[in-house]
Amino acid sequence: MNNKNKSLRSLRALRLILLIVLINSQTAFSLTSIKLGESSGLAGNQVTVPVTINLGESVTALQLDILHNPNIANVGFIETGDFFSNHKMSFQDVDVGMTRVVFHSDNNHSVSSGHLINIPVTFNQTVDENNRSLSLGNVIFSDRNGSQRSVSLIPHTRVTDPDMDTAYMLNDAIQVTAIAIDTDNEITQVEFFANGQKYDFTSTSPYSTTLTANRLGEVLLTTIATDTEGNRTTSQPVAIGVGFPSKYASWRERIFSTVDRDIDSLSGLFADFDKDGLSNFLEYALGLDPALSSINRLPIPKMETSINEDYLTLTYRRPNQITDVNYFIEVSDNFIDWKSGGSNTVEMSNDMVGVFNEITVRDSIPLKDKNARYMRLKVEKVESVE
Repeated sequence: MNNKNKSLRSLRALRLILLIVLINSQTAFSLTSIKLGESSGLAGNQVTVPVTINLGESVTALQLDILHNPNIANVGFIETGDFFSNHKMSFQDVDVGMTRVVFHSDNNHSVSSGHLINIPVTFNQTVDENNRSLSLGNVIFSDRNGSQRSVSLIPHTRVTDPDMDTAYMLNDAIQVTAIAIDTDNEITQVEFFANGQKYDFTSTSPYSTTLTANRLGEVLLTTIATDTEGNRTTSQPVAIGVGFPSKYASWRERIFSTVDRDIDSLSGLFADFDKDGLSNFLEYALGLDPALSSINRLPIPKMETSINEDYLTLTYRRPNQITDVNYFIEVSDNFIDWKSGGSNTVEMSNDMVGVFNEITVRDSIPLKDKNARYMRLKVEKVESVE
């Protein structure tokens, strides 16, 4: 083990300790504590997370749910900690990110206090010492008379549909489905969120809703489940992508109403639907919303230093699905004669950002060599050959 990992382990002080008193008229469950060990570590490393218990003699079986985010960490083959000769252990993945562990005895022996299980955890992402990758969902105890007591910690919920990285088009209707599980209580409500904004809820299983893809780029889908005791938990996010139509005609069909899309003065190439001074075609080419003023979102040239010289640069975004637009960065020293490409401009970067390409281009002539330099973005409609 390297020194960095040793240091990380030595710093982990966070513990989850649950103190539970379970009593009824016939059977007394002694004071019970469950301790889930630290579960932080560096990406690519594996640690063993211990679970220890302190039980009275009356407890003969128990069940606990281990919750984790599989994008952050994976849970391996769970093993018993100390020697439990009188008990059998089993575990199963009830759902993605939820593993259920059960201890029971064929001869009704009491579960021993001490080191219960070891949970091997492999980290896909670094989890610092102030956080943890595992948590406990629900815990159920049973005595030799068959009486049970449960501790509802948090329910479990997950977006099951759509799958991660599913691609949609603007204004598509997206069917979103989730599950919600609680061992000892009923689920009272499941709320649906897109990029942190609640857009629907339901109290009836199956938990499902429809989301309209009304924004471009990455959309994070999450749910929050609430049980009858008011316990709430948030699902891990599922990222989907909302893309752009490849042709202006398709964009016009999706963006405008059934009435407006047939009126050229409203939805045509050179119309200005929102009266912001930008044509519908320019808003389409830059991935803007023709129903909202976008004048403040136009690319503006700025000065940047490169190789000890000051140059005009311009950064713009273009939807990466569009196929019927040509883009040109042009430069001039008199605002009349414009030149582009070749020896006139230099592309500095071209990065994919969600459904956009973000492109930065600079002038090839330093500012000090000319009294004035101008830069502009020109977009040109490519006629379809279909």
